[in-house]
Amino acid sequence: MNIARFVMRDLPYHIGTMLLAGTIVAARISTVGLHGGEKTMAVVLYGIALTVVVAVYRHRRRIFQGPFAWAWYVPWFPLIGIVVFRQFYSIVPRMDLLVAVALVAVIDARHVRCWWAGLMLSGATILLMIRVIDLAWGTSQPEVVYEKQPPDFVRVDTDLGYAPKPDLSVRITCHREDTRLYEVVYQFDEHARRRVTGYPGSACSRHVIFTGGSSVFGEYLNDDETLPSLFQALRNENCVYNYGFSGYGPQQMLVMLRSGRLRAEVPQRGGLLLCEVIPDHINRARGSYATLAWASGFPRFVRRDGGIVRDGTFASSRPGTLSLFNLLRSSRSLDYLAKAVDRTVAFHPRQWGPFLDIVTASKDAYLQQSDGGFFAYLWPDVRVVAPSLSDSLTARGVDVIDLAEWGVMLPRVEQLVPFDPHPSGEYNGIIARALATALSPPKAAPPAGVTSLRGITSTSGVDTAGPRTRFSSCPHADVCSRS
Repeated sequence: MNIARFVMRDLPYHIGTMLLAGTIVAARISTVGLHGGEKTMAVVLYGIALTVVVAVYRHRRRIFQGPFAWAWYVPWFPLIGIVVFRQFYSIVPRMDLLVAVALVAVIDARHVRCWWAGLMLSGATILLMIRVIDLAWGTSQPEVVYEKQPPDFVRVDTDLGYAPKPDLSVRITCHREDTRLYEVVYQFDEHARRRVTGYPGSACSRHVIFTGGSSVFGEYLNDDETLPSLFQALRNENCVYNYGFSGYGPQQMLVMLRSGRLRAEVPQRGGLLLCEVIPDHINRARGSYATLAWASGFPRFVRRDGGIVRDGTFASSRPGTLSLFNLLRSSRSLDYLAKAVDRTVAFHPRQWGPFLDIVTASKDAYLQQSDGGFFAYLWPDVRVVAPSLSDSLTARGVDVIDLAEWGVMLPRVEQLVPFDPHPSGEYNGIIARALATALSPPKAAPPAGVTSLRGITSTSGVDTAGPRTRFSSCPHADVCSRS
């Protein structure tokens, strides 16, 4: 290879290719924080820009002939997904970053006649693109900033992974630029549980235990806006306990049941355990790429010798996988691509095994130590990403409350915490009323033409003539009416 020709012609061409492709990919990434029409317009412009670049190379180098002709159509995929297939758009724009990187590699490899030099240039292109994108991404500032006082209210817990500190009050202040958006206070009791307002103390004889992640805990909400507190206001004859915490999956519930912690901390013998089910609990149970960013210390459960047993933590049982994931997370662009790949397989039924095993084992453990019923309540988006998960739980003897069948819709933007995907107190109130209704004794069907189901307004168009809770293992006929 002529060194002078390489330095004077090939190298500048290569650097220009890298900068141009890096700029386009960075522009694509900048659309991540946009919503609605703004995001759609940004992706359309991105698709047009990428198409122009491909057209230039196609005309100038004629590399998209023969076996490479398919590459001409690649940039149009995001546009087709937006205009024709709305659900297609949720996957393709994430994968086009991989296509862009591969496209630059193909361009360089075809332009440089020496194959090994082309291979080296292609590798350098990818590494340089990743670095440029990381630098551009790192300059963006977070839209909102959270101040926590005290900032270290979470401690390491060898059983659960992490847990809040007991007997503590935490103040969370949210700022956007120079404006304070809101301020909330978390209060924890002597057992490190989130305080439930209206708790009747010794006046009740039965319990209602909520388990789950941040939605049960009440992320960025005051104590009286959390789901357990709102449920307590509706069922004040019971003692309600909040065992949810940010990022938790179903495995924390199983650990607390098998260790005897719940039995020791909850004085009432009988009652109900309401297990929250959101789509991401499937990922937290199996230890997916995205969840191991914070869940590496979570307990890992595997099926062994016909039972569900604990196999240390994700960090101790999968050190090689965790090291690879940490390497990918060191680059924001590689982290973005890894999450995109992980999402494409996250909710396939083949991934449900650990989640189903943990929930089933939790049900068995709870019914062995409590005179009550175990229920898994499914958020409305579970039906969207895992339509048959409810049937799979029922087949394992788990009682299911599908909130979508009780008239609960996916939350609107105004029903979320500002600048955050967690539910607001208003939406928690809707879920609390739906759960209280589902666990109440059956009543007469509403009159014809009325879409209200005992205080729950349904806009889904489904039949609301009666309860759809799937009871299969409640050990006492009257437990649902008494708890």
